[in-house]
Amino acid sequence: MATREYYREYNIDELKELIPQIKEAVEIYTPEESIEDNLSKSDDRFRSNTWTEAYKYAAYYFDNPTLEDRNFHFNKFRFHFSDLLRSSTNPSEIPDMRNRTSFVGWVCKKHNQYLEKQDAEFRIDCSNIDKLLQAYGPNNENVRTTLGGIEYFY
Repeated sequence: MATREYYREYNIDELKELIPQIKEAVEIYTPEESIEDNLSKSDDRFRSNTWTEAYKYAAYYFDNPTLEDRNFHFNKFRFHFSDLLRSSTNPSEIPDMRNRTSFVGWVCKKHNQYLEKQDAEFRIDCSNIDKLLQAYGPNNENVRTTLGGIEYFY
């Protein structure tokens, strides 16, 4: 009985030999530099964007979250920023999500730990959380002027 090779895996060189059209397509669409080389050159740029997004996520967090909100946003934060949360039993690795200011403070502390590992010359000032909230959080004054000074209580 003859076996069919439906599921045989070919590497790119074997496919070039088998199908001439693939050879042309691969040569046209193959970048001159590999993707890994590009990522290693600009890894700091992507990493700084990740920290900026983490600050924004924390700054838009609730002032008084419920337990369900904490669980939901912890899982969402863990999914989006898994590289910031390493699997560890150390309680300091888990974000402090009691409220917005504690969450931003935790992100700032973790960012400074990352900068220390990278031997960076600067550190983020974690003593003034309100300044970080203004830099990354919602502009409440702009919303109040847009709504005409109406106070909402919730």
